[in-house]
Amino acid sequence: MPAINYSQKGKQNMSTVNSVAASSYANFGARQKPVSSQTTSSQPQAATASGTSISSGGAAYANYLRMIEQQESGRTLRQMALEDPNNPKWAKSNDIDVNENMLAGDIGGAISLAGTTPNDPIKYTCGDPVTAASQAYYEKQAAIYMSQLGELVSTEKAKGTAPGQIFAAICDLQAKQPDAFRAIMMWTPAAEPFSIEKASNPSGAPQQFLNAGGQVVKT
Repeated sequence: MPAINYSQKGKQNMSTVNSVAASSYANFGARQKPVSSQTTSSQPQAATASGTSISSGGAAYANYLRMIEQQESGRTLRQMALEDPNNPKWAKSNDIDVNENMLAGDIGGAISLAGTTPNDPIKYTCGDPVTAASQAYYEKQAAIYMSQLGELVSTEKAKGTAPGQIFAAICDLQAKQPDAFRAIMMWTPAAEPFSIEKASNPSGAPQQFLNAGGQVVKT
């Protein structure tokens, strides 16, 4: 989902994410109802549990949008964007999403920060382990997606398409990505179990597990 892109590599402390999310909400609160919880039904899910991190510069704004969705009782952000396509929040979301560098930092995707020492392997928020092979796969797919995203947004802006319609188109683009990449990003529709390993390590070779710094864990 646009601006809910947890793809930029690197990690961010959740207390920081939450404080910035609160600030984002304050900027838009006059146009939205108060909200208190975070979830998503049709877009990528943020890692909100203790010990988790959303690895994205746009994570705080993503949380803000997700809270709106939860408050709207089953209406997805995609639906809301199409119903109110000229609302400024969709334009902001699109700009955050298209300017996100998904290949910066140590680790890409929605990452759980279960590991705290160099020898602690980490997992994606979906539960699959982060490996050297999965990160190579991520980098390949992220580069493809960023190219597709940039072309989509540039084309639609040139046509004068409303921001909410562009937001919906980005949601649709994310839904069309390969299963394993959607699993890494926590984008819907949900991928089948083990899709990441199947795509990134089809030969079944011994895996090299990574720590939070993107280094191979010593065994």
